[in-house]
Amino acid sequence: MGNEDLEKRIVFPAGLTGNSGAADAHADAWKLLRLLAASESCSLDNMRLIRWERLRASPDKRRDADDAAMTLRAGIEELLSPQSECIRYDDFSFLVVCRDGSDIGLFNSVNGLVDTLGARISGHAGPIRVFRPSSVEEEGFGFIRVHDEIPAAAPPPASRMVLADPEFRYYPLWDVRGNDVFCYLCEPLWDVGGGEFLSEDSLPGLFTDPLRILALDLEALRKAVAQIEDAISRYGVMQILAPVHFQTLADAGNGKSYINLCKKLVWSVLDYVFFEIVKPPALLDRTAVEEAVSLVKPYGGGVMLRVEPGFDGFDMVPADAVLSLGMDFRGGGRDEREVMAELKRFAGKASECGVRSHAHGLETITLSAAAVSAGFDYVGSEDLAQALDSRQPEDDKSKPIGMLKTLLKTRQT
Repeated sequence: MGNEDLEKRIVFPAGLTGNSGAADAHADAWKLLRLLAASESCSLDNMRLIRWERLRASPDKRRDADDAAMTLRAGIEELLSPQSECIRYDDFSFLVVCRDGSDIGLFNSVNGLVDTLGARISGHAGPIRVFRPSSVEEEGFGFIRVHDEIPAAAPPPASRMVLADPEFRYYPLWDVRGNDVFCYLCEPLWDVGGGEFLSEDSLPGLFTDPLRILALDLEALRKAVAQIEDAISRYGVMQILAPVHFQTLADAGNGKSYINLCKKLVWSVLDYVFFEIVKPPALLDRTAVEEAVSLVKPYGGGVMLRVEPGFDGFDMVPADAVLSLGMDFRGGGRDEREVMAELKRFAGKASECGVRSHAHGLETITLSAAAVSAGFDYVGSEDLAQALDSRQPEDDKSKPIGMLKTLLKTRQT
């Protein structure tokens, strides 16, 4: 089929003249024609139209609309693999063309897409709508709106909460043997009012959608890289530990989206980014862990693995692939002696398997001392974080072992 025949089948909406984006839009339109003419794999099933009402600007706000269009396009392109295309369709829409169909799942959930793009489009008015194409020969190339499935019953209040932009805080992870801060964990927290901040573990109902989880991972990586760049420009080198969900890396499409962002962002701070794969399945598969690690390992200084409470699959952890195996030991009301016993068990099992170990969220100085005694290689302590005043990273030369001794003496007096 030639370009002339294709042009007859495709409806190019009016309104692409008289603005600064007209030339680019027409170039994109012809790009679409060439794609359709060149490849049978470029089917209608592999296309989605993304429309943002924010772009319906009046002529006197044309520059704002053009800036918003660039923002939206950049956000969409971050999600796409190199084989896919983002094409300007009209003044307020982009057509996503996934040549092999691998990325199309990212655009089948309107809510998930909005969450994924949330960091880029926050503060801008106007809803985002997603359409799928439907070819009607006598009428040309039409679109049908994509709607998320509506649950039969209203979900509980926690799952109806709006996922606002998280606040990212940075907690020091102490290298016990090196007696220095090894890196800072980049942790997302949500302000739920009244001065209370909740972690992801406290909001399980909000993190069942794989696209919502991907959105969180992408934003954490952006924040980590930005923090490193800021630290380098202001007060010297620092290392950040960026969390990424096992589920994101295990999914082919979402894993591609995450790695695409790594390729775009991490190259300038490659030696200072470390990854922590979080929330793997309770029953680990060694091959699956190795595959997840191999995806992100080229883009940072190393990869840690954080498992969930009750984990006992130490023999499934590839010691040569992971920098360290860890757990969050926040008590949740547990007795200190129970946490101490778990610290001793975890560090001992990890050591038997030849894996270094790290502990997050130790809430008291007594537990920090217990983790050191148990043999942990890296310790994340609430008390040490406060003593170092390092929730927001600083170039602090104080040594944690000195802080620990001082704090222990203070507690004993």
